[in-house]
Amino acid sequence: MELVPQQYAVGYKNVTANDNFFTGHFPDRKIMPGVLQVEALAQLGGIVMMDPADVGKNFFFGGIEGCKFRRPVVPGDTVMMRVELTKFNKRFGIAKMAAQAFVGPDMCCEAELTLVLARE
Repeated sequence: MELVPQQYAVGYKNVTANDNFFTGHFPDRKIMPGVLQVEALAQLGGIVMMDPADVGKNFFFGGIEGCKFRRPVVPGDTVMMRVELTKFNKRFGIAKMAAQAFVGPDMCCEAELTLVLARE
């Protein structure tokens, strides 16, 4: 939805009952797995770090700290995500990002993410 390269991005995921992960997580109470919430935030962080002038430069998910899940994400929810670059060490290619996800006004997930520049 919104992108300022090397600064922040805002994106969303419409969660539907047809998402394939709901068949096993959990059949009697459908909840979006936390690992997929974090992965979505990390992918959005990768978009923040993309450089249109250098399409070969890719960042990989390198770590997570202080992750907290605040509420379940269920079918019908729209997850709004915001990832902001907080620190970038160009020499070592390491980016730290503050990541938050919301359903309406309620935070559902937050974490500090580390992304690492892929070296050839």
